[in-house]
Amino acid sequence: MGKYFESSAKSRLEESSESEASTPDAMTEMEEMKSFITSSLHAQTVELSEKIDYVNQELSALNKKTDGLIDSVEFHSEEIEKLKTDMEDLRKENTALKTDFDKKLLIQEVYSRKINLLVYGIADTEDPETACHTLFAEMGLTRHMDFVNIHRLPRFNTTMERTANAPKPVMVKFLKMTDRQLVYDASFKQRDLLKKRRITIRTDLPVVLKKYRGKLADKGFAMRKVDKVQTRITEKGADVTLQYRRASDRPWITIGLNEELE
Repeated sequence: MGKYFESSAKSRLEESSESEASTPDAMTEMEEMKSFITSSLHAQTVELSEKIDYVNQELSALNKKTDGLIDSVEFHSEEIEKLKTDMEDLRKENTALKTDFDKKLLIQEVYSRKINLLVYGIADTEDPETACHTLFAEMGLTRHMDFVNIHRLPRFNTTMERTANAPKPVMVKFLKMTDRQLVYDASFKQRDLLKKRRITIRTDLPVVLKKYRGKLADKGFAMRKVDKVQTRITEKGADVTLQYRRASDRPWITIGLNEELE
């Protein structure tokens, strides 16, 4: 029995001695593993930080490029808007120049036709030259007059019944302006005679103004018939206007083609 206890105690002492001998090695291994893990994590952290810095640099460069593109787009947008404004200004200027040029051409044509007079109301069955000579004599114009030509013109389309079936107008082209003015002035003095014969003498105008004057004449006729007013058409250069008044002592009022009486 005594030997058994002695042997057990000895065994335990040996195991204790072996355990104490192995403990420093385990601690060293653990420290090395800890150091390795720490070193690996540090290396990974550094690598990840470098990658993040690289990505940030790339993003910063991309943002700069994006800002540059935005600035470029804004600059070009401003340039485009400026070009649009300039083009609109040029269009308006061109329109104004064309309008002014067209009006000058129209005025020039008005003056080139000033030597002519138009006579409305001579029957289509009558010879226009003979009829005009007779008419002028009835108006008291017995002096000899020379004409370049006297001929009929086509009738413009109209919706007014009074002119739809009217005779075609006669154009009288005078050789001298003095003779033309003499006849034109006499047409106002002999208004009653012309009214009785249902004849009207008017100035010759470019086609566009002649059509417009015809529309104004139709409107004036309707105003005299319905509204019981006096009307007249005035001409100045390329401007043709319709005027009316309610009594002889009242001032003339200009009215547009699509306007109503005041």
